[in-house]
Amino acid sequence: MNTNITNVRPTISQYIQNSSRWLQQIQHQQGKENGGFGEYQGKDPNCLNTSEVILALKQSFDYLPFTQIERDKIIKDGVDFIIAQQASISKETCQGELDCGSWTKIVHRNNHEIRFPDTLRTAYALLALNLIVEAGSDEESTSIQAGLTWLKNAQRYNGGWGYKAQDGQGSELFPTCLCLQALVNIFYDRRDTVRTNLIESIDRGFGYLETLRNFREDGSFGNSYGSLLVSHTLYAIETMTLRLQKDKNSLLTHNRSRDINYIKKGIDWVNQQRNEILSWTSELVKLEPENLNASGNYMFSHNNPALYLRIINPNPYVEDRTTVKVRTKDTLMYIGLNLCTDINNYGFPGTRAISWATAKTIRGLVAVLVHQPEIRTFPSLPPSSLPSDVEQFAQQRLQQKLNNIEKEFKQDKNNIKTEQSRKTIGFVTFVLVLCIMIVVLAFYEKVSLIVATLFTIIILAVLLVYGSISENSVERMFEIMVSKMVISRS
Repeated sequence: MNTNITNVRPTISQYIQNSSRWLQQIQHQQGKENGGFGEYQGKDPNCLNTSEVILALKQSFDYLPFTQIERDKIIKDGVDFIIAQQASISKETCQGELDCGSWTKIVHRNNHEIRFPDTLRTAYALLALNLIVEAGSDEESTSIQAGLTWLKNAQRYNGGWGYKAQDGQGSELFPTCLCLQALVNIFYDRRDTVRTNLIESIDRGFGYLETLRNFREDGSFGNSYGSLLVSHTLYAIETMTLRLQKDKNSLLTHNRSRDINYIKKGIDWVNQQRNEILSWTSELVKLEPENLNASGNYMFSHNNPALYLRIINPNPYVEDRTTVKVRTKDTLMYIGLNLCTDINNYGFPGTRAISWATAKTIRGLVAVLVHQPEIRTFPSLPPSSLPSDVEQFAQQRLQQKLNNIEKEFKQDKNNIKTEQSRKTIGFVTFVLVLCIMIVVLAFYEKVSLIVATLFTIIILAVLLVYGSISENSVERMFEIMVSKMVISRS
């Protein structure tokens, strides 16, 4: 095993340079996949991984080892790939098509290519394009405009966004935050012709974010729990801070003092969640909500350590800087422990470098270098704190991820059981009525007592078998859902 987790680690700058070089090496260089990034070396590229990597590299240019020519090529090829992955945006082919202008998750099923419009992919692609595509270019007037149109049409009645377009499902906090970040950035960075009619969508989106459903008295955001609640709260803090920083002329509708109070309470709450800050978590992106085990769905992983570094360190509304410094050092210690130092696989996490995890980590580390310049290295751990067996350590982390999946599906399992219970109650009622009718008929000598008894026994036996099968089918369904769910973002 080439992975080497030791007390000897590179400086933060060295890690950023080495891991960015590794990202450059895994960028596809030929055919229709040219410029794209897959999850790791040899994996098919997709627009989500590519958008996250391009965002990280563009925002970290001052700390990267590339020449200007290398930078331009990496970014241009990545942008070309992202634009090529967008669903058709021509008026001739968009009539009645729900995916026009969106970025989709592509699934191959029965020798057919199926595209699922994906809110997360569309928001990330727009964030990347807005950062790179020049104003007045053809890409701005076509690709970005088409993406904005789809995103606005995908907004739910309550102002939020789900994982896909309007489908009768409720809004979710995470896609709402990403969509708002894309809309706010484009609204302030682009020309009037591109940002037309965005104000209403932005105000409605923040209205959803600020509802009591998504703001709790303890300062957290969302209706999740544990590590995922920390992830969602961090994204909400980032989104509300973005509006305050961009909207200096008060073009958007909001209460600045109230928003600042929400952000401060959110930051204070996050700082109290030490263990959850130092963890990864995932949420199921339901592009096929009618079948949770379908290949159109996927797990989106949140790298909380990197999120904390990127979102909290530069936040101007932090009041307790001492606690932030302590949490930052804790987080850097965690990241340092999980670095992958194999020269051919130099990324994050340690057991296998992954493009999107590495990109998130780079963005977090750059935020530390900018806002806490006195920190230049990963804090050292005493030898006794290091795992004696790397494989065992990897298994422990995998088990934690599986536990998170089990928690996410627990509610779905309970819902299935509830529905099954309703059906069982209906069946039991029907059978009991039949039994009572037979007994009544036997009492009035319409049928013999022997026939009535046999019939009742048969009915009761069927009832017992039905109950056993129903319970086992529910348990088996849940086992299949967990065992087949691949923790993947491809």
